[in-house]
Amino acid sequence: LQRLKVERSYITKRKGFVKYALQHGYDLVPVYHLGETSLFDVVYPLDTPVMLKARVWLANKFSLATGVGFGWSFLPLVPKPDMKCVTVVGNRIAMPTVEEPSREMVEKHHAMYVEALQRLYYEHRALHPLYQSRALELW
Repeated sequence: LQRLKVERSYITKRKGFVKYALQHGYDLVPVYHLGETSLFDVVYPLDTPVMLKARVWLANKFSLATGVGFGWSFLPLVPKPDMKCVTVVGNRIAMPTVEEPSREMVEKHHAMYVEALQRLYYEHRALHPLYQSRALELW
């Protein structure tokens, strides 16, 4: 999902963690790791729009990640050593305990989490030089 000028987070269809948190009364804490998508470069042609669609389809259909990254010049499987990473942690979202949460309840709390994640990203993206003007796309 990596792109140079856009930060992407695959979160819109990922709601199982919210249902689990509701069932067990676990609170959610939004966390964003700035710089992680810059540790490796995606190998061409896997970053082209056609290949991106194919990779997303494979991920959805078979839960298979197909990205091939290239990190440090001397050891390509090692992340770039000069990349700075910053982890930002948001406020806790208190969750009720509901044995069988409804779809609407899961949707509501997922929306709260996504909103908190977006707010966290935009409030703190200036902490990382590569992210200062990078928009967040939610997939």
